Amino acid sequence: MNFRYKSYIIIGFATLCLTACVTKKYERPALNSNDLYRDNSGTDTATIANLPWKTLFGDATLQTLIQQGLDENLDLKQAIERIKIAEATLRQSRAAFLPSLTGDLSVTDAKQSRAALNFPPGININTETQTYKAQLSTSWEADIWGKLSSAKRSAYASLLQTDAAKRAVQTQLIANIANTYYNLLALDKQLAITEQTVKIRETDVETMKSLKEGAIVNGAAVVQSEANLYAAQVTIPDLKKV
Repeated sequence: MNFRYKSYIIIGFATLCLTACVTKKYERPALNSNDLYRDNSGTDTATIANLPWKTLFGDATLQTLIQQGLDENLDLKQAIERIKIAEATLRQSRAAFLPSLTGDLSVTDAKQSRAALNFPPGININTETQTYKAQLSTSWEADIWGKLSSAKRSAYASLLQTDAAKRAVQTQLIANIANTYYNLLALDKQLAITEQTVKIRETDVETMKSLKEGAIVNGAAVVQSEANLYAAQVTIPDLKKV
């Protein structure tokens, strides 16, 4: 056996070993997660991440807005469609472990020309023939090197990834709607307080003018009250535009 053939055998054996190493199932190393945080003795396992959003937000108007956003958001619809695709891929990868059965049924009708066959006169022969064919075949691929198992794990990981992406989009959408809603409520309340402040300061201006006529306060007090009124009035258009 010459050197070239020995090299081929060594390379083939090394490739076989590497392939076997790749197909080895990953095992997570054991980790001790106890007492990682000092002075942490709580036993409450409740978390806000496990609460449904309808429980977290009790405002009926906000619930309606969030539900409408979830129903109409295009990004969320795309995420749901990607989940359906990933589920179909996972079902296909699972079906690859099963044997496949294929059936085929066909009928062929052929008719020859009497002139081409050159039959003698008076001979009556049927020149039309039918051929029936039925075929049944089966196949099964043995997962020797773990290719089908790897495809299944990949499809399952893709499904988890798309589901996590959908949850992230949904969470961000709910947070944005709730944040905008509460900001609008705060602006409405601020507008109402500002309008009430304007009315109070209008009364204060009239009071200062009456006190000035009675020589109780000077003109500076009247001007100061008018300035306070103007400062409240100029903020109203900005609040209404938001």
